[in-house]
Amino acid sequence: MLTGAVLATYLRVKGSCVLCQRKQLPGHSRSPALNFNVKMVPGWCAFCKSTVRRPNRHRGVCPVLVRKEKLQAQPHFHLDVNAHADSDSRLAANLPLNDAVCFEDMLFMLKTFNNVNYATYDEYLNSCTYFQAKVEEYIQASLRRETVSGVGIPVKESHKKQYAAIIASMQRYGLIFERNNKLCAEKQPVYVEFGAGRGYLSHFLSNVFSGVDLVLLERKAYRFKAERSLRGRCIGFVRRVTVDLKDVVLSQIRELTTCSFVGFGKHLCGSATDLALRACFRTRQSESPTCKALGFAVSMCCHHRCSWDTYVNQSYLVKQGIGRSEFCHLIKVTSWATLGSSSSMSVSLYDGNEENVHSAAFKLQHQEKVLLGRLAKRILNNGRVEWCMGLGLKAKLITYIEEEVSPENILLLVQR
Repeated sequence: MLTGAVLATYLRVKGSCVLCQRKQLPGHSRSPALNFNVKMVPGWCAFCKSTVRRPNRHRGVCPVLVRKEKLQAQPHFHLDVNAHADSDSRLAANLPLNDAVCFEDMLFMLKTFNNVNYATYDEYLNSCTYFQAKVEEYIQASLRRETVSGVGIPVKESHKKQYAAIIASMQRYGLIFERNNKLCAEKQPVYVEFGAGRGYLSHFLSNVFSGVDLVLLERKAYRFKAERSLRGRCIGFVRRVTVDLKDVVLSQIRELTTCSFVGFGKHLCGSATDLALRACFRTRQSESPTCKALGFAVSMCCHHRCSWDTYVNQSYLVKQGIGRSEFCHLIKVTSWATLGSSSSMSVSLYDGNEENVHSAAFKLQHQEKVLLGRLAKRILNNGRVEWCMGLGLKAKLITYIEEEVSPENILLLVQR
């Protein structure tokens, strides 16, 4: 039998019934077997995407709204707490610059950046023999653990290699604290994965270093999450927190109120890296003195999804002559860094003025586009490093994996 909500979708306020084609009268029923008195206009819930009989009453029982209100009632939720630049960065960003530039001027500006700081990275771990041996060791350790537990990580081998390389980089720079480490003999830090997705990076970390405590932050709900298998065999605790990075105060999460933590993540897209940096290192009045970030390790990607309002170091870009209007062009150039291997690509990816796109100034060689894209990414990444160093932290950029495995192979490492 059809419910009233479904029946209401077939009825109109004026005219005839869609099914029996008879004139609609007060008390009209769809069939002799259904005495459904229709005297209301059907509504549509934009949250759960369903038709409802009584929109006003539905608001109190809508599963999406109920879940959203429940999440926002959590103590760690503070709307847009990490979404805006610091006051000093906003002040510098308001300094007068040149008039708004076009895309062609932005390309010319990038070509003038010939500073050696933009050409090299602090370390190339992907070419280090010892580091590669460590990566292979961690992969084999994870495979042995999967064999014993009978629960594998359903990802490609290239992803497992990236997991191992990120964890090996963290271990190399002192961000992995083992149980026998005297520095953290009393209280081990919690490992917080940003943009966790299904949590396979945390699963891999638990396979290599058993007994770690894990907190997974993700704004979306996923099926087949990794912590389902971890909770049964992991010595430490595992907790998933569904929250947007722009709204989270880490010191208010129950598991982090009395201990330090290490933030990490794989391919944290665009402005999510900036949100995670603020969540870890920007001090607040409400922050617990016992909750502090010992380090941060994130592989960055999708720079074209960065935004001017959420970028951590607007003052750094202003010093480079890049303001709000230039920024929108800069992030579009970053997509060129991961172009394919074609040697005859001459059409710009920019979706602006059609005349500009087909002008001779935009018809660059493929290799030149790739270099400009990498330079644009490096400018954004350098701003993040400068922001961390301005807080008295140690920060560096390294290449942690080969480009053949992933073209997004730059890891941001921060130590307190």
